[in-house]
Amino acid sequence: MTISARIKAIFGQDVFDYFQRKQQGGANNQRGSRYEDFFSILQLAKLFYLLMAENVQSDIEIHAQAEAFVDDLLIADQHYHSQRHFQLKNTINIEWGKGFKSISDDFEKQKRLNDCLGIENTLTVLVCSDEVKAQELKEKIPPTIANFSQVIFFPYQETLNHLLLSHEEFKDSLKRICFSSEIDKLEALAVMILGCWSDKKTTIYSVAQLLTHLQNTMPNYLAKADAGTELLYEVKNILAAIANFNYVIENGYFSWTYGNGLDTGVFLYPIDSEQFSDLQRRIIAQHPKQFAELEGILL
Repeated sequence: MTISARIKAIFGQDVFDYFQRKQQGGANNQRGSRYEDFFSILQLAKLFYLLMAENVQSDIEIHAQAEAFVDDLLIADQHYHSQRHFQLKNTINIEWGKGFKSISDDFEKQKRLNDCLGIENTLTVLVCSDEVKAQELKEKIPPTIANFSQVIFFPYQETLNHLLLSHEEFKDSLKRICFSSEIDKLEALAVMILGCWSDKKTTIYSVAQLLTHLQNTMPNYLAKADAGTELLYEVKNILAAIANFNYVIENGYFSWTYGNGLDTGVFLYPIDSEQFSDLQRRIIAQHPKQFAELEGILL
């Protein structure tokens, strides 16, 4: 059964008609969206790093204007039965809303649809270009979607250079996969990723294939990923949100404590290992919200 047919079976004719119109509108607006493309560069840089560091065949898919209720960008990690859906809003005139056709309802329907499709880990993300508005929306996430939804701030900038100079996460993600940390080299790599994405995003959904294309096009700009001494931004944010959980990286290993020493541990493999890269990927895919969920991933 196709996704459209399943939506009609689950939600009925009115929702099916709305979904069809939403898909058509997304396809018409896909071309030339600077905000969405720049955000896609950020996500691709992070995914490239994961695949380069992990060095395994388990691929990740990325879809622009996905066949989904939350459709601007979809990252699907089949190995961990995970889907992350992003809805991008480059405006301050945005609210969660209530009822049919609202953002909150789209998020809720996406979770219900994914559950029916057998997706074990769903995350729906509202991306806002205004930092104050993003914080307001974060504080007002409706209870019905709070367990699988989040809000993040991503600024709008006219150029990649401005974005590199103003957004530390964007710059850091490119530095992890670039041979140089100089701004002009990072910008050149970002431009190449943008060109690759703009050319391939409607025909290639494999992140590994996109990475291979980039490696063949710009072999001298890509470095072997170095795990360094810092976690990925998503992982740091997930861990920071877990109450009473603390961690340190000492002598190349990740150690943690929970509940003032109630539980402690050290991950068995160093942070520059494929196993640690896989750990970060699992944390991102499963997005634990409490220590009981995280503990099963760490052990």
